[in-house]
Amino acid sequence: MSNNDNKQKSNINIEIDEKIAEGTYSNLAIINHSVSEFVLDFICIMPGTPKNKVKSRIIITPQHAKRLSKALNDNIFRFEKKHGEIKENQQSVSEFVLDFICIMPGTPKNKVKSRIIITPQHAKRLSKALNDNIFRFEKKHGEIKENQQPPNVQLNFGQTGEA
Repeated sequence: MSNNDNKQKSNINIEIDEKIAEGTYSNLAIINHSVSEFVLDFICIMPGTPKNKVKSRIIITPQHAKRLSKALNDNIFRFEKKHGEIKENQQSVSEFVLDFICIMPGTPKNKVKSRIIITPQHAKRLSKALNDNIFRFEKKHGEIKENQQPPNVQLNFGQTGEA
């Protein structure tokens, strides 16, 4: 890789809209996966609310799921090193902010598509759930390798080509 390639990778221009910058608080994440993607649904459960809605849905490749897991684990480790172990029923004034960015090659400005705000306790639960899902994925489909292309998945649009 040339020096110019290294400079381009480190100089990613990212912007965030005002509304996205406010963030979305989540105290529940539901993770599902298929052979080609991981789906993370972030929800805010409020007491006394009969029906809670998904506030943000993030769809990522298995490779990105593994990178997210590593980044989350690294951040939890650094947080606990500085503030002590995260305990389940402990009140916290701290928060973890997860920014999800879509980077498209050749795009001068990339945007933060979603900002999720979670407590350290929820970060630890999210990390465990994501790690468990990655384990199940790799048990069924094999190890997730860094530059691996997703498998060809047959799309069935029916006889008329309609979804």
